[in-house]
Amino acid sequence: MLNTRINNKVLYAISISTVLWILSGCIKEPENHLEEPGTVFFEDDFEDGNYDDWFDAYGSPLVIDNTRTAHSGSRALKCIAVYNDGNSSTSSIKYWFHPGYDKVYFRWYCKFDSTFNQGWGMHFCSLYAVEGDNKWNQMGMAGIKPDGDDRFGSGFEPWSNWETLTPPGRMEFYAYWHEMLRDNDGHYWGNVFYPDSVIIPERGRWYCMEMMIKANDAGDDNGEIAAWIDGELYMHLSGFNWRTTNELKIKRISLGIYIHNNPKDNVCWFDDVVLSTGYISP
Repeated sequence: MLNTRINNKVLYAISISTVLWILSGCIKEPENHLEEPGTVFFEDDFEDGNYDDWFDAYGSPLVIDNTRTAHSGSRALKCIAVYNDGNSSTSSIKYWFHPGYDKVYFRWYCKFDSTFNQGWGMHFCSLYAVEGDNKWNQMGMAGIKPDGDDRFGSGFEPWSNWETLTPPGRMEFYAYWHEMLRDNDGHYWGNVFYPDSVIIPERGRWYCMEMMIKANDAGDDNGEIAAWIDGELYMHLSGFNWRTTNELKIKRISLGIYIHNNPKDNVCWFDDVVLSTGYISP
């Protein structure tokens, strides 16, 4: 069972790929609509040797030319969160696609290094709606609840559950939106969603990760979020009121790792990134 209640709508996960909302007695619709193809509007396999189409590079990500470390071709992006005396450390890039879309699928391949261990917490890849045409807008807003017309979105990331799970931990959503719940400390940290049957990625092998966010129509609770791992539906949640205006569009992604109190040098590889208005698949 998922550990979240939103505006008295209780969310349950009854299997790894079957999730329902209790919404006035209505259950979720069939999942097959989630995997309809769309239009690809961005691809990057890093074979050109750079990430010039991206911005906000932190922690000096590197494009490495080595067929043994790439997922396909000969190049992949290497993100290294360098040990920083126990403080936070990051290695990531972002991509901006203004004016944005109401529904976006974001696929990437990733491989956690065989010794990867983030300690208690980290953030990973994310998909966000942002107001306006400034690609830097609404950054640095951790712990602050959105207003409904400024931003919403989620990361799809591993969580070690305070170092009780094998690194990097279970995959889950970490979401911000204007109806999110407040933490006991008074802040609005991301609300977490995960199914009963969780997946903990194995270190040292490639995974295909894909997430989708569909914005709601303003005034309706018809927003959605879903994730796939290696082409298998991992989680699908519906009933979200992500935004209060239809002008707020999904238009930014983040690719990389951010580690709180980073205990060591940690490496994660990325390759074959695709953005689309429909399902992408491995």
